[in-house]
Amino acid sequence: TAGDGGMVLTRTEEQYRRAFAVHDQGHLPLRQGVEQGARAVLGLNFKMTELVAAVVLAQLKKVDTIRSLLREKKARFKQDIADLEGISFRHLPDPDGEAGTVLTVLFPTEEIARNVGKELGCGVVADSGWHVYNHMEHVLGKKTVDATGCPFTCPFYTDKGGAVEYRQGMLPRTDEILARAINISIGVADAGLGSGFGITVLSENDEIETKAEQFRAVVERYR
Repeated sequence: TAGDGGMVLTRTEEQYRRAFAVHDQGHLPLRQGVEQGARAVLGLNFKMTELVAAVVLAQLKKVDTIRSLLREKKARFKQDIADLEGISFRHLPDPDGEAGTVLTVLFPTEEIARNVGKELGCGVVADSGWHVYNHMEHVLGKKTVDATGCPFTCPFYTDKGGAVEYRQGMLPRTDEILARAINISIGVADAGLGSGFGITVLSENDEIETKAEQFRAVVERYR
């Protein structure tokens, strides 16, 4: 994090040029001036102060270290609770691309998950807040920045039969999984992620062990 601002990292020159154009009114990187009259996209005007930019650059140097620490501590916590009967862990389709900020534990039933979550003070993911679609009233209500409701009301969408409707409970399989899932914090304590219990990136092995033992004790009471 860098406060009010962030950075986009790309793999190709083409992606970099396009991202820069979106960020700076269609210009090429470093505003070369030669693109005026031939700008490829209608860019926006995203800017940050030099102070924020300095923080971003300093944080960028720490990314590999932070990510390595998060993954190491997550693996340690997971190892300490992996033998608990009845629990499982969220499947990660791309483990190498994971940040490692939370460890998601799945329970066999919603009742067990809610009891454990209540005692640990973190609740279940289904109730965690604005990251769950059931709590995204602006998405469910199709509240876009356009006063007319575009794109949902625009001819290029409606004339092709577009009539999508969003509602709470529309994804029952997702709802069932989230209702029996708990997020353990590894490096982020965010009520919107339901990760009120866990450790931090600075936690030493003894703290990880203590928290894992606390988790085990609570789970074993409700198995």
